[in-house]
Amino acid sequence: MTACRCLVTAHAGCLGTVPNSMANIQAALASEADLVEVDLRATRDGVVVLAHDDSLETGGGRARIGDLDWEELRKLPHPGGEWLRLETVLDLAAGRDRVLNLDAKELAAMILASRLLRSRGMATDAVFSGLDSVGIRVARENLPGFRYLFNADAEVGEGGEGEGGEGTAGIAAVCALASASGACGVNLPWTRISASLVDYARRRCLPVLAWTVDDGADMAKALGTGVYSITTHRPDILAALIRSGSQGE
Repeated sequence: MTACRCLVTAHAGCLGTVPNSMANIQAALASEADLVEVDLRATRDGVVVLAHDDSLETGGGRARIGDLDWEELRKLPHPGGEWLRLETVLDLAAGRDRVLNLDAKELAAMILASRLLRSRGMATDAVFSGLDSVGIRVARENLPGFRYLFNADAEVGEGGEGEGGEGTAGIAAVCALASASGACGVNLPWTRISASLVDYARRRCLPVLAWTVDDGADMAKALGTGVYSITTHRPDILAALIRSGSQGE
């Protein structure tokens, strides 16, 4: 039986671009990535913007994005040239065979983004990530019809052992929580993923996704665990490895 191809997720700031910039989005969409990750936050007046940090330098001190209106934020300098609204990314991605990985840095941004996606009929064109055990419960209550991932790094230790119990017992708890909360997969740092963890979750219809792998040798090791997707700043290297069939033991 042929194994399913690992999906490539382009990390925000991939291929040497400034994260969450226009150049970033264009490079990711032009690459061989299957999924394109961006970071989401919300302004005070409810505009969903691409941003990783919750605050920025204004010249007169730091200001929280959530304390600024969109018109105030857009006039402030951005290292990539301009601040982007989520609508701009949706316009660029429309009609392309790409899925957006929306890393919600705050729950308010996730809920606002879901409304925008639904209004455009794009609910199936995105998956939310960045959600801990609290976040997936909020998503279950507020995001019917959307897909979201359980970031289980607080529950899974190095080598794939669950913090809530040794080995399989801990992973079982993670899978149970993900399933009960309606998460469509488990998202983990690649160093915390083992082949046995992936297999345990897969047999319970929960794909495991890995972040963030930029070195070719590490990519091969991560591929060897059978993960569903790998997030990387170098989608070009990862895509070439997948085409060649390279993977670690």
